[in-house]
Amino acid sequence: MQSAFVTVGTTSFDELIATARSPPALQALQSRGDQKLVLQAGRGSLPQPSSSPAVAVEAFRFKDSLAEELQSADLVVSHAGAGSCLETLEKGKPLIVVINDKLMNNHQLELAKQLHRDGCVLYCNCKYGAAGAVPAGQEHSVHVTAQLRTRQGNLHPSLSSPSGYNIFQSE
Repeated sequence: MQSAFVTVGTTSFDELIATARSPPALQALQSRGDQKLVLQAGRGSLPQPSSSPAVAVEAFRFKDSLAEELQSADLVVSHAGAGSCLETLEKGKPLIVVINDKLMNNHQLELAKQLHRDGCVLYCNCKYGAAGAVPAGQEHSVHVTAQLRTRQGNLHPSLSSPSGYNIFQSE
C-alpha cells in the first residue's frame, strides 16, 4: 500500500499537521496513488484518525524510533529538523521539508536552503508553498517533479512522473 509520512519530530507544528490533512493535500496524495497518510504529531494536537474517500489517515505523538514509518513511506514530509531530514535522506526517501515560520532565529530555513542547493529536497512553508521549486506565477503550491533527488544525487524514481503533484496550497 503506497503511503506518505508526515513528521514534526519532538516539536509542535500543528499548522503542518492541519495542512497535510486538508482536502487539497489528501486529493494530491490520492492522485499520486497514496492510500494511507501517517502523521507524527509530536507535542502538538493529536488529530483524530479519519479518512478521505481513498486515503486513510493515522496519527500518533511519539515512538521510540521512526525507522519503520520512514521505511514504509513512499514520500516523507518533514519539519526542517536536522535529525529528521538526515534520517529520511539516509533511507533514500523523497523528502519535502516544511519550515516552521513561527520559530525564532529560524535555523530551519538555513538547513532547508542548503539541502535544496545540494539537490536533496524541496522546501516550503505552509503558507506560501515552494521556494526555488515552482515556476514563476505558481509560488502558492508545491509542485514536486523529478527535480527532487536523493542525497546521492540520483533522481528519485517515485517522483519521475511528468505531472508531479501539488501538496501544499495557500488559501
